[in-house]
Amino acid sequence: MRPRHRLFQLNLIVATVLALSGAVPAGSVAADTPVSGHILLTGRAAAQFALPADVRRTSSWHDSRFGLDYARYQQFAAPLRTYVEGAQLTIVRRGDEQVLVIGAHHPGLRVDRAPLIDGAAAIDRAAADALRSEALPRHVAGLVKRQAQLRVDPDTGRLFYLVSSGAPGVNLFHEIDAQTGAVIDSWDGIEHDGTGTGVKGDTKDLTSGSPVVGSLGDLTWSNGSGTWLMRSADGLFETYDAKGKDSYGSTPMSDSGWGNDNLWNASYERAAVDAQYYAALTVAFYREQYAFDLIGDCPYGAIRSVVHYDETPGVRSNYDNAFWDSISYYMVYGDGNGSDTRALSAGQDVVSHE
Repeated sequence: MRPRHRLFQLNLIVATVLALSGAVPAGSVAADTPVSGHILLTGRAAAQFALPADVRRTSSWHDSRFGLDYARYQQFAAPLRTYVEGAQLTIVRRGDEQVLVIGAHHPGLRVDRAPLIDGAAAIDRAAADALRSEALPRHVAGLVKRQAQLRVDPDTGRLFYLVSSGAPGVNLFHEIDAQTGAVIDSWDGIEHDGTGTGVKGDTKDLTSGSPVVGSLGDLTWSNGSGTWLMRSADGLFETYDAKGKDSYGSTPMSDSGWGNDNLWNASYERAAVDAQYYAALTVAFYREQYAFDLIGDCPYGAIRSVVHYDETPGVRSNYDNAFWDSISYYMVYGDGNGSDTRALSAGQDVVSHE
C-alpha cells in the first residue's frame, strides 16, 4: 500500500509520547486556542481539550498493557457531511483522565460545492481505468465489488471520490475528481514487490512492512539506473553472487536478469533471498531480545553474504559448506551437493551461526 495510507503502530507511538511527556511543557497549547492541522497535546492541554462538533467516533479499543483507552474520531465537513481526508483524532484516556490528543483536525472546514458527478459515475471511471491499465486480472473481472466515498482534500478544497475495488487477490483504489471525473491517482493496496521465494519454496517479505524484519527497513534497493539489487536501502545488508566461482563479486546480486521487478522468485535467486532474509532476521532478534547490535561490530559496518560459491571454478564441485571469511569479512554459502544437502543459506541456523 502507498506510504500515505499505511497504518502505523499507534500504541507504541502513544507509549513513547507519554513516556517523554515530562519533557513537553504541560499545557503548552491553551485549551481555548483553535488548533488546525496536526495536533499533539499532552498534560493540561490534553485534559482540557474539547472534542470538536464535526467529528464522529469510528472505533475504540483498550490496551491492557498500558492501561489506556483509545477512541478514534473522523472529521466530516459541513454541510454535506463530507469525509475529510487525513483528518482523524485519537483521544487517549487513562481511567477518567484524558492524557493525549493526537491526529489532525481542520476547524471551520466547509464543502459548499456539490459534486458534479455521482458515486456511480466515479465507479464507472475507476473500472474503465483499471481495465485500460490492465491493473485488474481478467479472470476476476466479474467478481469485483466496488464502492465510492465522497471526500475533500483539506489542503486544496478539492472534492473527490475514493473508489475501492475488491476481489480475490485484488485491492485497487482510485481517486476520481468529483467535478470533472478525471482520475487523480490510483494505486494497488497489495504490495506485489519486495518479496522473494526461498530455497524451500516459502515466500519471504523483504520490505519494511515485514512483521519479522520490518524494523530494519527494505532489504532490496533500486540504484540510480532502476536496477534492483539484493542490498538493503540503508546498505547494512548485502548479498553477492559468486556465480559458481571462488571470488565474491564486486556488486550485490541484481534482479535484472529475471524481470527487474523486485520479485525475487527465480530458482537461481532463492539462495540470495534466504541469505539476506536470515541475516536480517538474526540481527533483528539480537536487537529486540538483547539490545545488542551485531552490525555495529562488523568491520565494514554491514552484513555481507555470498551465495553460489564454488571452490573449484569451471568445475562444479557442489560445494557443501558455509564459512565466515575473517579476512575479507563475508559470510559465504555453497549450493550443497545436490543430493543430501541444498544451498546452505536455506538454513536459518546455518546463517545465524555464521
